[in-house]
Amino acid sequence: MTDSALAREGLANEDEHARLHRQLTELLEEMRVAVPGVQVLFAFLLTVPF
Repeated sequence: MTDSALAREGLANEDEHARLHRQLTELLEEMRVAVPGVQVLFAFLLTVPF
């Protein structure tokens, strides 16, 4: 089996708690990427008027 097939099989066997934990982990990882970008944009937009 390929890695993607194993991953799909593993996801099919996870329970609700494991699924929610995985989704929360993925959301936090995405936020760790997005927050610095938002901070840079906000700082730039805040300094432009001054």
